[in-house]
Amino acid sequence: EKTSELIWKKSDNGDPLYLEFLGNVWTAKDVDLESLSSLPQGRYGLLARQWETLGEKDEEGLCRILGLLSEIKEYGSDSLLSSILNEPLSSVRKKLWGLNNLLRYEGSSYTISHPVVRDYIRAQFHPKDRKEFHHAMIGYYQHDTTDKPIPKRLRNEALQNLAYHYYHAHDW
Repeated sequence: EKTSELIWKKSDNGDPLYLEFLGNVWTAKDVDLESLSSLPQGRYGLLARQWETLGEKDEEGLCRILGLLSEIKEYGSDSLLSSILNEPLSSVRKKLWGLNNLLRYEGSSYTISHPVVRDYIRAQFHPKDRKEFHHAMIGYYQHDTTDKPIPKRLRNEALQNLAYHYYHAHDW
């Protein structure tokens, strides 16, 4: 009973996002239930702890991947990240494994798991960095592998996404 009381208090009286996030972390690795008192208070405390942990081992560029995913309106994919990061698919998949508790999957595509998480991640980046994420997406959509004019070979959805990234990169 003390365990459930402590989790209730730490989660700001049962915040569903806190409990879901905590459950995802516990699924990913074993947690000593005796050390519950060291859990951060509230959803933002838990997000800050996760961000600090990622930042400590960010030689993989995990924070920048999350930053990019937080800025795009479309779902991300391994091929999209592979193209932008200029890395093999296997490398991208390995990196994403460490981010599973922050992502929501739909088939082979993914996005940030919750709008609160997205907003938290976006707040960790300077506006200049966020603008660079949009420029990376512009480059992705404009990548020309044929001699055809770009608008004719892009799907309508891709054109909408391209316009979105131009707008948010302030490149009009």
